[in-house]
Amino acid sequence: MSSISAGTTSGTALVSTGDTTGNLVLRTNGSTTAMTISTAQVVSLTSSLALLGSVSGSVALTAPATAGTQAYTLPTGLPTASGQVLSATTAGVMSWTSTLPVANITVDFLVIAGGGGGGLGDGSTFAAGGGGAGGYRTSTGTSGGGASAESSLILTPATPYTITVGAGGTATSSVATLGGNGFNSVLATVTSIGGSGGNSRASSITPSTGGSGGGGGGTTNGAGGAGTANQGYAGGTGLINGFGGGGGGAGGLGGNYTAPNIGGNGGIGVASSITGSPVTRGGGGGGTGNVKGTASGGGGDGVNYDSPQTTAVAGTANFGGGGGAGITLVAASSAAGGSGVVYIQIPSANSATFSGGVAVTGPATVGANKVYTVTATSTTSETVTFS
Repeated sequence: MSSISAGTTSGTALVSTGDTTGNLVLRTNGSTTAMTISTAQVVSLTSSLALLGSVSGSVALTAPATAGTQAYTLPTGLPTASGQVLSATTAGVMSWTSTLPVANITVDFLVIAGGGGGGLGDGSTFAAGGGGAGGYRTSTGTSGGGASAESSLILTPATPYTITVGAGGTATSSVATLGGNGFNSVLATVTSIGGSGGNSRASSITPSTGGSGGGGGGTTNGAGGAGTANQGYAGGTGLINGFGGGGGGAGGLGGNYTAPNIGGNGGIGVASSITGSPVTRGGGGGGTGNVKGTASGGGGDGVNYDSPQTTAVAGTANFGGGGGAGITLVAASSAAGGSGVVYIQIPSANSATFSGGVAVTGPATVGANKVYTVTATSTTSETVTFS
């Protein structure tokens, strides 16, 4: 064997040997391998590779104690711009990239659909129900229908997600036609169902299922419409050929008519503090009566026929409230439901960008978060993208 001395006083000798494959092996004291140069000209070092500074110091590349088997392929050229960093595929092929991968974003929400329009009574009978509130879903407090908060959305940066604000259901000017159903509101995978319209005097149809159900009335079936689980409640019962039930609310059932002549109250809404202070939204519309059914939480009152006589009240815009039921002896139509709304809460370090057809205010600062309020969308193809 030949030896290569690293020093004459205290240096440990390196002994040059070979192995059965023809590799060159350098060992300390003839036993511990320090370096191997393979016949394929691959250099293997034990422990660390130290690069010495031209004046002093060194930079070491050190493998973990249990290294496994892994290989990295470096890029073929220098970065194309300052600030680029190395990223790698799962095969260890490295390249220069301008930004580091961004972690997924936690998005909290309150999504309320449009409320249903109120039904219409006439001089024969006042049997018209209030509109049901729009479906109410949230990750920051109580959801509609008595449900607890939903899980936050975990969304990917730079990916467009659908966002839609549902319009309120239309009023009706025909005693044979129910109030219009509200329209759905959407944020990514969260869809809140529009409230169903209230029944009208000459209709024998039960109001459809909605986020919350419309109030009952009509000629042969006084039942209100059903609500959607975890979004809202059913509408109240109206007196057939009599007085109307209240529309269901996000927080409670629509009220039944009360003998002898009182319309059912709209179901209550649900309070949320997503904007920083508690606000109640998602109330049902009131039914018709000699004494009107009243409403709260953005729902509209029904017609009060006795003195002082009042017209039906529309649901409040961006509260998802149901519209009040009407009577033709007072006005030609019932009242429309209120439009929905979408609130988006994200950490202050993140931002949201919206497509051109989105009407949005904010962001407002609420604690450590940003809150965007989306009040309208021009189509059902609008998007929001997070960064």
